[in-house]
Amino acid sequence: MLKYISLHKNDTSSNGQIRIIDEDRLCYLVESTSKGAYGLRTISKPLLKEYIDYFEKHPNASANDARNDLSGLTQIDKFEYGYTSTLTLMAKMALGKEKIINISGNNKLQHKNKKSLQIIFYDLSSG
Repeated sequence: MLKYISLHKNDTSSNGQIRIIDEDRLCYLVESTSKGAYGLRTISKPLLKEYIDYFEKHPNASANDARNDLSGLTQIDKFEYGYTSTLTLMAKMALGKEKIINISGNNKLQHKNKKSLQIIFYDLSSG
């Protein structure tokens, strides 16, 4: 079995698609930007380990292959398998197949097309 790289806070994929915001003993909080969408996701460490083990054995598999092959085989929350592209990229980072950039301090990656999450309207006509 291959020893894999531990992922840590501020580790970022070389394409900037994911960045680890925080971690605890059970999960990672991951910032994800893909196809113009931005979100925060909680990724369990046991599920990431499943993906790492899978891609160690199937290095040419796609994210969909991993989701289809792994979903339903364990007691891990099946909802998380919907994050297969994030899990795949994180697994490849851990296996050393995706370059990791560590962004710390104020040198955070700037996301293109990041839009405001809220617009607040005020009705100034009523008095």
